[in-house]
Amino acid sequence: MGVRRQTKATAKRKIAVKKTSVRRDMPIVDILQTVPDAAEIFALHGLHCAGCQFQSSDTLEDATQLHNMSEETLQDLLNDLKTGLPESMRRPKTITITNDAAHALLRTLKDQGKEGWKLLVLTDEAGGFCMEFCASVPADHEKFSNTAVPELTIIASLMTLASLGGSTIDFRDGRFKLDLPTASECGCKKSM
Repeated sequence: MGVRRQTKATAKRKIAVKKTSVRRDMPIVDILQTVPDAAEIFALHGLHCAGCQFQSSDTLEDATQLHNMSEETLQDLLNDLKTGLPESMRRPKTITITNDAAHALLRTLKDQGKEGWKLLVLTDEAGGFCMEFCASVPADHEKFSNTAVPELTIIASLMTLASLGGSTIDFRDGRFKLDLPTASECGCKKSM
C-alpha cells in the first residue's frame, strides 16, 4: 500500500519531483540520484537493497520483479516516488551506540589489530543489520560516535540510514543487537 502524503513541504517537493517523471523502466541508480527520499521510499516498500544489490542498469520494474512484488505494489511505489515522503515517515539520520557496545567494539578492534579503524553499519540484501570494520570513511557516509567513547567512529551511508536511522547498537547477552525505533516512530518494533 502507498505512503500517504500530508505536509506542505511534501506538496512543494511534489511539483519538483514530478518533473523527473519516474517510470517503471527507469534505472534504480537514476531514481536514487534524482528523487528526494528515494532510499527511504524504497525501504518502506521492502526494497532495502535498492542502492547496493542492483546493477546500475537494473530498472524499477526489474527490482520489483526480483522481489516478487505485484503490479499494484509497483504502482504504489511509482506514486510514492513521484509525490515524495511525508515528514512523519522519515527516519532520523542518526545511529546511537551504547557505552557497552562501544567498549566491546574497541576491544574487538584491538584484538584484531585494527585500532583506529571505523565501524561501518550497513544492511544486507534482505534489509538485515550488518557491521564490518573499515580503515577510512567514504565521502558520502555520515559519522557518529558515543560521547563516552569518542575514539570509536561509526559510519553509515544515507541508504543505510533510510532503513536503520534512529536505531541504537547495544551489546547484551554476548551479542551486538540493533534496536530499531519504537512502533510509534516507524511502524515496527524489533531488535535485529
